[in-house]
Amino acid sequence: MPFRGIATRYEKTATSYKAAVTLASLLLWARSIRRRTLVLATRLKTLREAAGMTRRVAAEALGAHAATVRRIELAETSLDEGQVHTLLKAYGAGLAEIERVLGQLARANLPGW
Repeated sequence: MPFRGIATRYEKTATSYKAAVTLASLLLWARSIRRRTLVLATRLKTLREAAGMTRRVAAEALGAHAATVRRIELAETSLDEGQVHTLLKAYGAGLAEIERVLGQLARANLPGW
């Protein structure tokens, strides 16, 4: 039997359908996690800029390299609660803002299943 592509009539079994549905739901879940993390990362960048701080100064407050702050702000790395709290305090965020952002971070890190 010649190869006819990914979805041939012979491959439409319950097992392959279930695998496709599982993969699709996993991709949607990962995309929603990424979106929530990106919103928080963008908020951190906005607060840093509003405080008039450069990435280098923020990195010094964090005890890390400026590239780490860049990766946090671009959501290229997972957001750590301790790092986010330290950055928020360095940016001069109020207690209510810190609690709100950390609450959003906790919800963003919850499993979606």
